[in-house]
Amino acid sequence: MHPGRAYEALLERLEDLELNALDDAREGQAIRRVSLDEL
Repeated sequence: MHPGRAYEALLERLEDLELNALDDAREGQAIRRVSLDEL
């Protein structure tokens, strides 16, 4: 694998791990729906 592609794949994997950790931390919290106008 080209070093640049390997680095990109590593960064993507790191981002996935961070998003999974964030999702795990938010598990069990109430979901609050908002409209775009509220943002």
